[in-house]
Amino acid sequence: MSNHTKVIREMLIKEWFNTPMSEVNSILLLENATGDLEVQLSHLLPIPSFNQQAIYRILDMRTEMNYSNINGPQKVIIIISPDKSKKQLLNVDFNRLLMFHFLYIPAEHTEFYFNIGNYINHSLTHNSTPISIPDNEKHQYFIERVGPYDLLINNRNFLWINEYLIFMLNRYSIFWNEDKYDSLLVKGTTFKEKTYSTDMKNDISLFVSSNILTSRLAVIVYRIAFIDLEANTTKIGIYFHKISGTKSKTLNFKTHKIRRLPDLLKPSFKAYDFNVNDVEVNIRKEIAMKLLSLDINELDAKVIAEVTGYPKGRLKT
Repeated sequence: MSNHTKVIREMLIKEWFNTPMSEVNSILLLENATGDLEVQLSHLLPIPSFNQQAIYRILDMRTEMNYSNINGPQKVIIIISPDKSKKQLLNVDFNRLLMFHFLYIPAEHTEFYFNIGNYINHSLTHNSTPISIPDNEKHQYFIERVGPYDLLINNRNFLWINEYLIFMLNRYSIFWNEDKYDSLLVKGTTFKEKTYSTDMKNDISLFVSSNILTSRLAVIVYRIAFIDLEANTTKIGIYFHKISGTKSKTLNFKTHKIRRLPDLLKPSFKAYDFNVNDVEVNIRKEIAMKLLSLDINELDAKVIAEVTGYPKGRLKT
């Protein structure tokens, strides 16, 4: 963890404690093995006066699995163990919980946990300056659902996409058992459990260079970005079709003049060609065919093709 990341994370912690309860939309997720952390927090945080609602709600998932009323008006702090064999959040209702996002403080941030009292006291007694974090850096600090399509389109960079996917794969180990994680992630794709992290680099390279997203990579990106390992391929296909305007189709390396992926032996593969918007093409076709059916002398196939942008060769008289 870089010093820059540590500094930003500490600023975010101060901002979280400074933000009024009614405006907080994130859950502070602490990953720590210290047995008395909950007790420490209870002593450090303000005690409500008589007949006043408590501002903070602390849930120690290392000892309890009760997360009821988690999206009430309080500031919620969840403590989990760094022991990856203890999946404290396995049974959490993600659809409800992920309406929020987590400000995640990993166990490796030892300086924070060692001086937690100083950090909290300073945060509660000093105003913080609002922090603006670039969208392509937010995943380093928060666990939250993001739109898969926007994630790809707005970050058309091989290194960033690859590092993001690997980074989030490692981070999400706090949610799922490792023996099922890989099999769920690649289910319904041609990726193999043991090699997908390497093979998907070829697919990322294809997307960055050609604006063509393989269907199998679309599945991986969707499941990671939406934190939904059990999303089926039909649901994922509908999502990408609606948002991009193009359906997954069988493409051929030779016909489409695409650099062949080393791990794909077959000459064809399923993918979304973002260079073509099927919805737009269909609209152009419909307009062109209606104009052609009017049988107006001034509107021959050439003129209609120029006006609508629909290929003349596809117009049938």
